Amino acid sequence: MGFSVSGSTAIIFVGMFIALGVLQPAVSNGFERVEDARSADADRLLDERNTDIDATELIHDTAADEVTLVVTNTGTTTLNVDDVDVIYNGSYESSVQTTVAGNSTTGVWLPGETLRATVSVPDANQTGARAVVVTEHGVSDAEVVS
Repeated sequence: MGFSVSGSTAIIFVGMFIALGVLQPAVSNGFERVEDARSADADRLLDERNTDIDATELIHDTAADEVTLVVTNTGTTTLNVDDVDVIYNGSYESSVQTTVAGNSTTGVWLPGETLRATVSVPDANQTGARAVVVTEHGVSDAEVVS
């Protein structure tokens, strides 16, 4: 009776060590993924807090049916021009021509620089129309046609 109890106890302990050896990497990888996600979320929140824009002017060209929204990056975050969205009078504008500091080929909008976003819209001189520019971090500002 003595050897069978000791042998079965040893087999149970060896099985537990093997099971824990398989479980530990899975738990470790899961913990690492959660920590990476928390770090990415903290970075995103920091970028959002450091992003600020100021829509300073809304220029309407009735002859060309275009509206140009002039916006300055007043925050400390460098923004991606391709991730800037324009909403005019409640409608998302998919075709936006942008220039940053006079350069229409750049994809970077640095702090202190001015972005000009031009959209073609009917009734460009409509009083009370509202143009909104939204950055990649969800920060927005608006200007109203007066």
